[in-house]
Order: sequence, then structure tokens, then C-alpha cells
Amino acid sequence: MKRNIRLWALTALALIGLTSCSDDEKIMDPSRLPEKAQNFITNNFDGATITNVTKEYDDFTIHYDAYLSDGSYVEFDKDGRWREVENRTKGVPTSIIPVKIMEYVATNYADNFVIKIEHTDRHYEVELNNDFDLYFSHDGNFIRIEY
Repeated sequence: MKRNIRLWALTALALIGLTSCSDDEKIMDPSRLPEKAQNFITNNFDGATITNVTKEYDDFTIHYDAYLSDGSYVEFDKDGRWREVENRTKGVPTSIIPVKIMEYVATNYADNFVIKIEHTDRHYEVELNNDFDLYFSHDGNFIRIEY
């Protein structure tokens, strides 16, 4: 019986430890961002500087959150590939939006602009300044809209 209680207690402590470690965030020096991420910012955000970077350990994955002086937010994976870009005031740089998606937005929502783009393993999610969320396949084909 004592052995079962000890085993249960050790299991509970291990689960508590794993839960507390699964969402850890650390502020870091911007120069420690992966080179690919630094190049992405330099090439796509004219004149903006990195004001803050956090490195997050979330569900056993690592990602970086970069906040820029122009109000932009960029999330990178552990290798420095962008996963999400957001700027709610002036929009995300058109240089990062696939051409086919830009053409669709320009044709169907000419009075709007992209304030957020997210690149997942399954699709692109694009949020416009009218709060519409558009979903596209990796090759830029429109999938659906959410209001």
C-alpha cells in the first residue's frame, strides 16, 4: 500500500512539473533570434527595429515572438521561419503575402487590407481590417471565409 501511495505521489509530482514547464516564456536579446528570422525582419519591415523578443517553450515546441517598433508582431518557429505576422494599424507587409492571395484580396476586398496572416501546416489564415478571416490552401486557392 505504501508503495502505491509513493508511486502515485511521484506520478502526480511529475505531471505537475511537466505542466508548469509546458508554457515557459523568456525575454531574450534580439540578436539571439535565428539568422533567418533576423533576415526576414530586415527584408520586409523597412526601418522597423526589434523592440522586444521572447522565446517560448509551449507544448514541447520552441517559438519566438518579436515585437517591432512599427507596431508589428511576428512569430517564428525554432528555425526562424515566420508563422504569424500582425499589424492592426497599417497592415502586414505585402511582400510576405503570396501573390495569389494578394490578388484574391485585391479583387474581392479592394477597400480592405491584411492585418494578420498566419501560416500553418494546413493553410494560410488571413484576417482583413473588416474582421473577415479568409482561409487559403498552401498554393493560394481560396477555401472559405469566416465573419
